[in-house]
Amino acid sequence: MTSRRAAATALAIILLAAGARSEILTARIVFDAPALDRRDGGVFVSVGGCRSIGRPGEPMIPVRAVRFILPPGERVVDVAVEPEGSIEIPVALDLFPMPPQAPPGSPAPRAGRDESIYLSSLPFPARRGELDSEQSASGVRVAFVNVYPCVYLPAERRILFSPALRVTVRTAPNPDGGAPAARPERALRLLGESVENPGAASLYRLRSTAEDVPASADLAQYVIVTAPEFVAAFEPLAALKTSCGMRARVVDTAWIAASFPGADLQERIRAFISHAYESWGTEYVLLGGDDEIVPHRGLYAKVGATVDPDIASDLYYACLDGTWNADGDAYFGEPGEEDLLPEVCVGRLPVDSTAEIANVTAKIARYQLSPVAAQCESALMLGELLWSENGVDTWGGDYKDEVLFGSSSWGFDTRGVPPFYASITLYDRDLGSWNAAQLLPVLNAGVHLVNHAGHANIDEVMRLSAAQVPLLANDGVSSSYFICWSHGCYAASFDNRDPAGGGRAEDCIAEKLLTGPCGAVAFIGHTRLGWDAPGSTCGVSQFFDRRFFGALFGGGSRRLGEAHDRSRVDNVPYVSFDAVRWVYYTLTLLGDPALPVWTAEPRRLDAEYSAAPFVGQDGFAVRVSDDGGPVAGARVVLDAAAPGPYREAFTDAAGEALVDFGAFAAGDVLLSIVSPDHYPYHDTIAVAADAELLCSARLLGVRDDSLLSRAGDGDGVAEPGERIALVVLLANAGSADLTGVEISLASADTALRIVDGSRYVGNLGAGSETAIDAAFSVEILANGGGPRLAPIVLAVAANEGTWRSPQLLPVSSPAVALESWSITDAPEGDGDGCLDAWEFQNLLCSYRNAGSTEARGVVLSLSIPELGFARVVRRTVKSAAVPPGGSFGSAGELLWFVAESTPPFTPLTLVLTLSGDNIPTSADTIRVRTCGFEIDDRGESEEPFEHRAIAGMDQWHVSGERFRSAPSSWKCGGADGSPYANMSESALALPPLCLFTGSTLTFWHRMEAEAGAVYPYWALDAAVAEISRDGGLTWTILAPASPYPSRASPYNTIFLAPYQRCWSGAFDWRFETFDLSAYSGPVLVRFHFASDEQRGFEGWYIDDIRVTTVVPTDAGGPQGGPAATRLDPAYPNPFNPSTVIPYALARDGAVAIKIFDASGRLVRTLVDRRAAAGRYAAVWDGRDDRGRSAASGVYFCRFAAGAYTATTRLVLVR
Repeated sequence: MTSRRAAATALAIILLAAGARSEILTARIVFDAPALDRRDGGVFVSVGGCRSIGRPGEPMIPVRAVRFILPPGERVVDVAVEPEGSIEIPVALDLFPMPPQAPPGSPAPRAGRDESIYLSSLPFPARRGELDSEQSASGVRVAFVNVYPCVYLPAERRILFSPALRVTVRTAPNPDGGAPAARPERALRLLGESVENPGAASLYRLRSTAEDVPASADLAQYVIVTAPEFVAAFEPLAALKTSCGMRARVVDTAWIAASFPGADLQERIRAFISHAYESWGTEYVLLGGDDEIVPHRGLYAKVGATVDPDIASDLYYACLDGTWNADGDAYFGEPGEEDLLPEVCVGRLPVDSTAEIANVTAKIARYQLSPVAAQCESALMLGELLWSENGVDTWGGDYKDEVLFGSSSWGFDTRGVPPFYASITLYDRDLGSWNAAQLLPVLNAGVHLVNHAGHANIDEVMRLSAAQVPLLANDGVSSSYFICWSHGCYAASFDNRDPAGGGRAEDCIAEKLLTGPCGAVAFIGHTRLGWDAPGSTCGVSQFFDRRFFGALFGGGSRRLGEAHDRSRVDNVPYVSFDAVRWVYYTLTLLGDPALPVWTAEPRRLDAEYSAAPFVGQDGFAVRVSDDGGPVAGARVVLDAAAPGPYREAFTDAAGEALVDFGAFAAGDVLLSIVSPDHYPYHDTIAVAADAELLCSARLLGVRDDSLLSRAGDGDGVAEPGERIALVVLLANAGSADLTGVEISLASADTALRIVDGSRYVGNLGAGSETAIDAAFSVEILANGGGPRLAPIVLAVAANEGTWRSPQLLPVSSPAVALESWSITDAPEGDGDGCLDAWEFQNLLCSYRNAGSTEARGVVLSLSIPELGFARVVRRTVKSAAVPPGGSFGSAGELLWFVAESTPPFTPLTLVLTLSGDNIPTSADTIRVRTCGFEIDDRGESEEPFEHRAIAGMDQWHVSGERFRSAPSSWKCGGADGSPYANMSESALALPPLCLFTGSTLTFWHRMEAEAGAVYPYWALDAAVAEISRDGGLTWTILAPASPYPSRASPYNTIFLAPYQRCWSGAFDWRFETFDLSAYSGPVLVRFHFASDEQRGFEGWYIDDIRVTTVVPTDAGGPQGGPAATRLDPAYPNPFNPSTVIPYALARDGAVAIKIFDASGRLVRTLVDRRAAAGRYAAVWDGRDDRGRSAASGVYFCRFAAGAYTATTRLVLVR
């Protein structure tokens, strides 16, 4: 028979996931045919829209990053990628390997290839796709899935190309939760057009003007965080931002420390920024001070053997999901702890004096308001000799040419510097060498953008030393300040840490360039090491460099911080590849994050608008143009100064914008208009208190009564599925009569269908008003979204004028969702928690209406697709109405039953379908699995085991590399003998077990894992066996009969407590035994392995896993006091080789259980004794009283206890 057999003599239900709501996301990805390029003795394969990347030495295979917006409150539990056909493509040479990464100037690592892959007959990669990471963007959860259209067969030198891949992502509830307030529009802007399901953003709570956008008094789109003594010095910069249409506020760290919770100042500042994001509408944060004033949060990253646990980074203040330290150790930003998608745009001005603040403020103001216009279209490209080893030169000039001219190298396209720019190059490749004497005249003459690929240190960059910075003379008046982006190491080390790990008293070179009166207006660079590729331009820092300039010139990111964020976000899908995480962390913007970057010579704006607006005017119309015609997308802001009103709008294709004006009182209002590559426009408008012509329209309410339409319930609330009428108040507050008045309705809300959108009113006298009943008719689509404030515009035309009034129509909607569930075998069963054959189960569940109106005609139905194993007995619960905040569900109305022939470890699916008159139909899936009390596994296939990553990668798989019993075993580690991944933690779980007394776990295993040499070996990477009694919520470490040979190092960074006994180090196959007699009922058992940030080894193999339970025929004692004496059905039945016969005694007394054949002859006496009241189980092993095997056939089990007798039929199958 098979090498795995699972014998079940008890059956119980294990609840695999509390409230397991499952969603399925799918996408079909179509690819262009691959292109093959023969180079350097190998073949480079590329596919349009795919990044060519890999781990050093691995074949470079095209990777497509697929991005899914996850449903709110969900996480990914499974990713499946299926190819749609394949095309074989022969290659003459091996595929080009991914080059190793190294810091510029460091010894170049040997450029080799992974022979375990290149000599293998197995396909590479082994899977067509994998989840790279999950991130959150402005409260919207996003999954990044990497898929591979090409698979390489190294031994055959063939590529299998699939023209299309179908990607399926399954989700389940996310137990973490706790995301910032959702701003789906901002998330989509950040992610660009790369999301497969952008419509899913609508599932998140949309922010609306009336409900979520901060009141004008609280609004602060731009926040400066600085020391108390520098608040006054930063006020001019805040005033500059406000004058350009962005309300700014300066906040000091002392107030933050006293007002917000946190273990240290960093955590308190981050808590404040989260508050500002949610309550003030903050989009940009400027950290106003060097590291002593606003301390950095050090982040952990590792490339090969190079580890830095304290990378100076400001990402901690920009990315506000989670804590960045889920395991609570000393390291922040370990794999799986990071949040890589920013909620706010962060930059730092590393100042430490009022003089430096004044310098930087003046530079920002000159650059933003009055740049050296003729030099805005200029760039300087600096390239050094990066490496020269083994006769191969790596030129920074080659790196810079990809930025200057644009590039499609390495599988992604980036726009270059515009060809009309005056571009200067200083390349070692072309000049032999260049130095500061050649650089300074170019910088002093004025150049706008500087891009550098070369060596650097804390006190040198671009071959310019800190001592030479005072020689800079570009004052921003006659010659331009510059913005610099550098590959150099440590140039931006604002915490003054040097490569040796020590701190320096002097500021880093980037700080000096920024805070002096001349030099840079902003600097983007590495606070620690940069990483590039010797012998190639396939360097990780280069990926970010190209993306930054591509965002400026082709991606629409025109503010400095947005382009910086864009360059990083585009690299999120590849963060698991070497050096990407490191560079993501270390690249830091020293400068103003909201600084508008000039990409062309500035032009002047012209604006047309009313010079005499008046109080009560509904809208303020502006037409914006330049010498080339209308300007679209210009931001028009009216600001009455805090705490007064603030309103904004954007011009359309005709250059026109209508700004809401209803909230403004008499007085001065600042008008500001900003548009990329235009000088900002400013004006102060005087708002008059009265006007001759002044008309307004306001929404008073809605009618949904039956007099108007049968599709309404008469409660005065707009709801999905209703046709409503709007009640409008029309007022003439002017001093002249209005004639020929006509009102109209418009809306951009796609769920509103305007049936009748215009109404002629006639005349309206001066100073009068009238309420128009049923002014307009509107139909709200039945599935038109959740509760919201739908935007509408009421327009009034009269006396040859038009007044527009933006309004919000409240739309109520129910929102019914599963809140909790449980399964019980009471009262229909015996209540013992195990699923006995022929025993009914009750599904208890509760749904809550979190919406703003009642759900009507609600129906909840239960179905189970596994019809051969379970059936539904009572399947429906109904409710006429569920009020807002009310609950609805099953308190025993949903009943189901599992057949006695159901095999052990069978997965069952309970599907709850919810529908109603005014709610969309939805389904919740609950997955459970039956269990047995014995298992015998030889590691041949994965079912019914389950394995998952707890942190990092899940490396459990069935392997044929090593085994105790042929042909395979379980392994936690890399494929084909490769080492396990660092910073990973994963578990292999046995199928759910239902134990009796006398249970034992045994298995064979071997291990090669990192451990120290101190006896008993200090475990750095380690494993244990664990058990759970609560379905996996909590776990207890099991103690083997032979004690664990190692102890967890007191300095370990994995899940074990210091000195905890465990397995680690190296040992050959050894046998383990665990006594499980202390456990009874449903349990889970798992094997738990974790690795730290250091070296990886071969891993952990497990084979011949067995769980056995000895149930003596005298039942071994009671299991509790039942209410009645009874014989329960045997299971399994039919059976081979044994079956369990449960029974219960309500009181002490004699009991007998005997087996008879079909002719009535006694075959076996199983029980014949006196017993105390309780629950018992007898086992018949298919043998007679003399130990001989009984023949296949039908047998009868006769049970007698006092006056109670019962008989059940047994079927033995040989």
